Amino acid sequence: GSDFTIADIPAGGSVTQLKAYFQGKTCGVVESAEFVEPTKPEASIAYIPIVAPACDVTTFDLSFTLSYTYQEAGSLTVWVDDDHKSTFTSAGGDYQSLGTSAQTLSGTITGLPADGRTGQKLYYMFDGSHSCSGSIDLPPFPQTPLITDVQVTGVPPYIEGLEGTYSPTVAVAYKLAVGERIVLEYLDKNNQSQLAYSTTTVAGDGTYTFDGLTFDDVTMGSRTLHAYFEGSACTSGGNHDGTYTAPTNSSVTFESLNLVNTGTCAGLRYNLTGTVSFVGAAVGDLIVAFDATHQCIIPQSQCVAGKALEFAINGVSESIPAEGKTLSAYFSLIPGNVAYSEPVYEPLVPSLDAEISRVDTIFTCGSKSYTIFLNITSENQRGACFVYDSIAGGSLRRVAKHDGTYNDTDEFTIAMPQRVEEHYIIVRYPNTECVVRFAPISVNPYTKPQPEITLTPIERVCNTATELTLPFAITQGDIAEASLSLSDSKGQPVIRDAELTINATKDTLTYALHEQLSAGKHTVTVEVRDTLDCVATASVPVELALDGQIYSKWTDVLLVDNSQGLYSAYQWYENGQPLAGKTDQVLYLPEGMNGTYTCLLTTADGQIFTCEYAFADIPRSADHQQSSNHITVLPNRVKAGGVVTVQQSEMQTLQLILLSATGQRIAEYTQTDSSKPVNMPTVQGVYLLRITSDSGLQTEKIVVY
Repeated sequence: GSDFTIADIPAGGSVTQLKAYFQGKTCGVVESAEFVEPTKPEASIAYIPIVAPACDVTTFDLSFTLSYTYQEAGSLTVWVDDDHKSTFTSAGGDYQSLGTSAQTLSGTITGLPADGRTGQKLYYMFDGSHSCSGSIDLPPFPQTPLITDVQVTGVPPYIEGLEGTYSPTVAVAYKLAVGERIVLEYLDKNNQSQLAYSTTTVAGDGTYTFDGLTFDDVTMGSRTLHAYFEGSACTSGGNHDGTYTAPTNSSVTFESLNLVNTGTCAGLRYNLTGTVSFVGAAVGDLIVAFDATHQCIIPQSQCVAGKALEFAINGVSESIPAEGKTLSAYFSLIPGNVAYSEPVYEPLVPSLDAEISRVDTIFTCGSKSYTIFLNITSENQRGACFVYDSIAGGSLRRVAKHDGTYNDTDEFTIAMPQRVEEHYIIVRYPNTECVVRFAPISVNPYTKPQPEITLTPIERVCNTATELTLPFAITQGDIAEASLSLSDSKGQPVIRDAELTINATKDTLTYALHEQLSAGKHTVTVEVRDTLDCVATASVPVELALDGQIYSKWTDVLLVDNSQGLYSAYQWYENGQPLAGKTDQVLYLPEGMNGTYTCLLTTADGQIFTCEYAFADIPRSADHQQSSNHITVLPNRVKAGGVVTVQQSEMQTLQLILLSATGQRIAEYTQTDSSKPVNMPTVQGVYLLRITSDSGLQTEKIVVY
């Protein structure tokens, strides 16, 4: 009654017997009935040669055959990718469980992209009580070159004159091109086909732009362009066409122009009458205009080419200055089509009088101007009064305009620039030669120069300094006050418009620093003003050095405090000169130090200098102070690989740490006895032995030679 399992029997499809017996016994053998082993599924697949798609077709079909042996019911899937597959199942009859004899299936996968892609495979997989799958490589997919779009731009709305040419830009978009030229087909004004070719062959996807084409199909309305690949059978169908509207040609000419004065000096009005004609096409109503409010519109229904068309524009007021004005004619649907003619005005005498009441002088920065007061009298005159000035014998220049109604006496002001010559004031009405008042004015010269300064470059300044001193020189004018702005290396403001102190001799500017500034390169901008509030600026770079980062040990060692890990490189300087090869965090000079010292530090944001100090003024490192527990280290000079001994007169537990000159930890020891040997490195240099005891911390320098 025992159950059993025998695993991993080869599925060879042969006839097999199962036997059962007692181990070690030769009797009582029971043999089972024979059984047939299952058959391992096997299959092979092949594709039928790919047929290139028809012209302008972007997909193709892939047919295949599959031979297989399979014993049990299930399904079969053949695919190229998730979107392109074919499935057979036993339920539908396409795929049946037909035993171990060879069977053949045929199928088709439709809608594959004809884009020339490579590296594709045809996969198959059975899914039943057993799994069997495989794949074969496919050849490159066929590729269908396509013109996908044709865009026409730069077509003008109209061309003046019956004959004309224009040069639009035609952009042809394509995809899957195989190295052929693009052919552009269009019609000329005689409806004859013309061809243009791309100057280069095209491949892949992209856009080719035809420039410099010359079209002459004026007034031919909606037009169509046709694009295809040279040598290709695909010359029709698909999105190969681009449409555009050819420009309209027309030209307007003034035949006659009349000006009629319908008013007096107390109320000037004009009527403009005349005739116009045009050639070409009437595109909308024909508009004849003096300005936005004085126009005549001739309806399109009355516009006949070659005929003189009458127009009248009434009530043009003298308040509209006619100087520089033109009479224009154009069609409403193509405003760019404009013809111009200058109107002519008759002399008119306005009832207006003016006299100069006074002249005031106004000083401004670097110059002097004059305010001239005019008393204007009139008899209810409405309109614009223009004031002109002129150098004797020179041309007129309009400098002021005053609009309004003048009742009795009305006063207004005008400002004239400084001139040495004599000035003349002329008050007159626009577009007339009617001078109301002609009066000379004498002008005296005046010169007061604009202030100018230069700043002297300054030496490096410590960022803990209490004041900033800026030497300067006045090169022009004078100054009465000054302010300072400071920006960092990125242009961000640090100080804005701070007041500066000007010394008595006006050669030094001083700013009291109220807080510590960040170290680095900065820009100082100084703004000065004179008594007329004239402004001048000057800038100069200034470098703020970093304070509080260098400490001394003994008489021959300096070190940089990099406890926060801000610095990645070092260059030491002595008396303002770089020390060759001294690029460590610690500077060791066996001969001793008696100059001034600074270090150039490299940070993530750039390089900054530390403040420069004499050696005697550099603060000493806190761990250089000797503790009072009578600890000695001998000798302090030893050969490479030698031994030094730490001795103590009081029995304490000491922690010993051997460091390189750059602070790298080399070895650690614990000492509980009165004497402890410490092995020195085999590399020559300066080393530090840091000793921590109950009574304090001390550091000893050891020279390995």
